[in-house]
Amino acid sequence: MGARNAGTLRGLLRDHAGDPLARATLTLVDRHGRQKYLTRSHEDGTYTLPEPEPGAYLLVVSAEGHRPRAVHVTVGEEAVCADIALTGIGGLRGTVRDVQGTPVAGAGVTVTAADGEVVTSAKTGPDGGYAITDLHAGTFTVRVQAPGHRPHAQEVDTGRAGAPTHDVTLVPAAGAAGAVRHERTGRPVADARVTLLDARGQVVASTTTTADGTYTLDDLAPGVYTVVAAGFPPVSTEVALGSGGEHQLDLHVAHDADAAGGQSS
Repeated sequence: MGARNAGTLRGLLRDHAGDPLARATLTLVDRHGRQKYLTRSHEDGTYTLPEPEPGAYLLVVSAEGHRPRAVHVTVGEEAVCADIALTGIGGLRGTVRDVQGTPVAGAGVTVTAADGEVVTSAKTGPDGGYAITDLHAGTFTVRVQAPGHRPHAQEVDTGRAGAPTHDVTLVPAAGAAGAVRHERTGRPVADARVTLLDARGQVVASTTTTADGTYTLDDLAPGVYTVVAAGFPPVSTEVALGSGGEHQLDLHVAHDADAAGGQSS
């Protein structure tokens, strides 16, 4: 005699990546909260609950390393198919160090989703370590920032479960500082726009000089740049910034804001 399909509840369990989820626990609970069936999914992720009585049920699915899920199902005289996907419970851990291998304490670690929304954040401890738990499996961008270092950003897949390790090495940030002065009088020039351009002519950073003519450009990657003082007949000079430290660079313009006629000397 062939098996009846009437009333059978069956389906396929998958993880967040779409792969079959084997040996997951399925519990069928009636509307009174009574457990009616308890079973596990097969190695191919399929499951079958044979011929529950017609009615409304709650199907609870759980698996190690995944978030449990409860689904309302209604069983009638015909077979019911309920395919269910579980989201993994992941995490992320690692250590943030500088280029000498020294742990960086107090670094900010931010995890963002694909749409840029901040999911969670943490700070590194005295040993440079961080741990983020209860992060669902998926692909995220991990951003790490610490004073005196270049920011780090990298895409990380947290996997289907567990807490993968993502260690980070931060590169020291370079900087440029100095003053803009009148080339004849040496007087400081306030409100002069100082712009840093890369080799392609793209603006990397910019600032305005203070009342005493000084400026500071921080958080720069090592490289060769062109520094331009604008707002007057512009002057420019090339500067090579190494890894870490602050390069002192004074700029001298042909005239200041008090010069008549706007002519350079």
